[in-house]
Amino acid sequence: MNSYNITGVWKGRYFIADLIAHIEQTNSRISGHAEIHQPFGKVDIYHFSGTVRGNRVIAAHHKGSTFEGLVMNQDAIAGIVTTYKGNKLHISAKRVSMIPRVK
Repeated sequence: MNSYNITGVWKGRYFIADLIAHIEQTNSRISGHAEIHQPFGKVDIYHFSGTVRGNRVIAAHHKGSTFEGLVMNQDAIAGIVTTYKGNKLHISAKRVSMIPRVK
């Protein structure tokens, strides 16, 4: 099964927060960080790692939050973030660049 390559910068929105994910992919392995830009300038950064198999993406943060989603096409991803507290957030993102900036 061929997998998508999701390397790049992805942007989305959850309520009033802007989401930016910087992802690098090598074979089926991914790593990167997500920036959550809150109102009034607060930015939270979460590093993650995971895999892409076919169009399925699974990633996790070391404190227990996870993302499980699908690559809808080469420039769109949608899925669910489950926080370490068990909250489920429906997220979608569009690729805005093929070149990630990794922190």
